[in-house]
Amino acid sequence: MDDPGADAAGGSATIAGKRVRDFAFDLSKPTVTDVTGKLGALGRRIDVTGRSAGAGLDETLSVEVYDDFPTMALVTAVFRNTGQRNILLDQVSVQEHR
Repeated sequence: MDDPGADAAGGSATIAGKRVRDFAFDLSKPTVTDVTGKLGALGRRIDVTGRSAGAGLDETLSVEVYDDFPTMALVTAVFRNTGQRNILLDQVSVQEHR
């Protein structure tokens, strides 16, 4: 997450047949909270927000880790349209490995 390399973001969205990969995450301001899930009472949730300037789309990437499951991390992504027109997401990829 903090080493995007030449490929920029680790995920992408496809809008109207065009792949969007220009999400720029603000890693200087993560939100760290206690977990509220049903997998355990102890753990942390980290949220970072990214923005695609070209698509008018924001992404919030969340990682949850639980003390009861130390070898597992749950990753979720939420996309929000920040533009003035409707966007139809054809496909979303939360994780892409290199």
